[in-house]
Amino acid sequence: MLRFVIASSNAGKCVEVGEQAEDFGMVAVSASEIAQELGLAAPPDVVEDADTYVGNAALKAIAYASWCNLPTLADDSGLEVDALSGEPGLYTARYAGPGCTPADNIEKLLKNLSGEKNRKARFCCSLSFSFKESVELEVTSYLEGQIAEAPFGDGGFGYDPVFIPEGYTETLAELKAKRIPVQTHRVKALTDILPSVKSYLEQQF
Repeated sequence: MLRFVIASSNAGKCVEVGEQAEDFGMVAVSASEIAQELGLAAPPDVVEDADTYVGNAALKAIAYASWCNLPTLADDSGLEVDALSGEPGLYTARYAGPGCTPADNIEKLLKNLSGEKNRKARFCCSLSFSFKESVELEVTSYLEGQIAEAPFGDGGFGYDPVFIPEGYTETLAELKAKRIPVQTHRVKALTDILPSVKSYLEQQF
């Protein structure tokens, strides 16, 4: 069985990565699952202080791979809004401050965009695959779109309720709730990297 660990505690991300991995004949195991299986302590709390998405992804991938001694895939994703000079960017997950919720982040984003006509934005996803304390593979992909005037839909996670992908009229949250397949930034990145991950696992294991 070809498998790798997902360096994330985000349930939504784990499901998304797991579904894509299955399409390529692999199994993606969450950090909590592998901790229980191997009797490990809690996953590492990685300080994401790199100045790029791919840098943060690499920090997480290496830390988790060292923790469980298994091949690990990590991501760092961000939302960039043109009218806000690229914010929230690297601070996407903690835009509203320490301990904030996704709803807090969305509220701050919409407040900062109040009255703004230019709603153009993009999601970015960088993936890093690591084993034995070294980065083996890296990719970065984007999803263009715009920010809605208010949240819509209850599917997905994060900023999905306010992000309308290019070519669509509904938010990602609405599209995911209807199970309408969208080539998101993360799906694009996974599609790019997973064939190489599979080849690597076949050679190493």
